[in-house]
Amino acid sequence: MARYIYRFEDLPNELIIYICKYLNVREGFYSFSNLNLRFKNLFKSLNDLQLTVSLFDSNDKRNYDLFYLHIGTLTIDRGIDINLKYFRNLYYLILHNPKEKLFEQINRHSIPNLQYLSINHKFITTTIQSSMSDLHKKIFSNHFPYLQSCDTSDMSVSIPLQPWEQSLSLSILIVGQIDISVFNAILSACPNLYFFQFKNFSSNQLSTNRIIHSN
Repeated sequence: MARYIYRFEDLPNELIIYICKYLNVREGFYSFSNLNLRFKNLFKSLNDLQLTVSLFDSNDKRNYDLFYLHIGTLTIDRGIDINLKYFRNLYYLILHNPKEKLFEQINRHSIPNLQYLSINHKFITTTIQSSMSDLHKKIFSNHFPYLQSCDTSDMSVSIPLQPWEQSLSLSILIVGQIDISVFNAILSACPNLYFFQFKNFSSNQLSTNRIIHSN
């Protein structure tokens, strides 16, 4: 005789996990994680979940303590302030128009496993550009030892006062405006780079002054 399923909690674990990947992380955890012992253990086992935080969530005063460690991809939109240090298992970070304070939190102590970083900003102020310059120093000096891909296409890159060290893990890089000195410095700092995209570069400079890169 066929067994009919009438309740969500009667579904097999594999199907519940599949469905949860399409649910809002907050609502999923707050609705089901304490439903019973089975669901509590099941939600504890989830990882690599995605969370988007935007202005629409600004009135939500609840903490994220239930699911901090389950988030692998975090998207922060429209200048929201959030403490990154709790997302210890984060490896994808996407920022849209971040505030200056958020730049300060992007470091290997808060995000030790960062592999992918994307930052876009429609309002480039002097302060934002300065914050981005400080972050570029970290990126090109192996401050993030697992960083493989970085997209800061809205931000220009300038040569720092102190030379960059080498970033051995970085293989994909997209930046904004650069000149020949920055171009050469980036290639020197990123020996394992195999995709490099940038804006507003003089072809004459490139043909006469560029350094040789193995990739």
